[in-house]
Amino acid sequence: MLYSFYTFFYVEFDISENMGIQLGLTIDENIYEKLSIGSKKLGVDINTLVSNILREWIDKNRMLLLSVDEIAKEYENSLSSYSEHTQKTKIRMVRSFLEWCESRGISFDKIDVNTVESFAKELESRYTSKYVNSYRATLRDFIYWFQQRYGVK
Repeated sequence: MLYSFYTFFYVEFDISENMGIQLGLTIDENIYEKLSIGSKKLGVDINTLVSNILREWIDKNRMLLLSVDEIAKEYENSLSSYSEHTQKTKIRMVRSFLEWCESRGISFDKIDVNTVESFAKELESRYTSKYVNSYRATLRDFIYWFQQRYGVK
């Protein structure tokens, strides 16, 4: 029986120049070696290199990292022209929809009017058609805002 052994380094990275946050990471020896070589060739310290790599990864994967709370808060901020009651109603509906999406493993960048319709179909068994239609209208507005805000189609 063959065993594969990896040597890991425990490294403290000070990854935030502004906040001084320290993060303890266990990094594979080969990865650490590549980071060391790269940082020397680029003329930056390893903290800066790791921070830049992580920042780029976060930018590329922002949809994966969005939370229901973050989206709902941003959407709520966009509703300032509505009454407080209307804002609360819209946010409650949007949160419910986003949590439904999350519970079904639907990535936020994949939500569209078809997703809204699937959600609405589930609501139809529990609520009146008038209530479900108000959900549809709110969620269509939300989808438009979401696509504009996050650049998804």
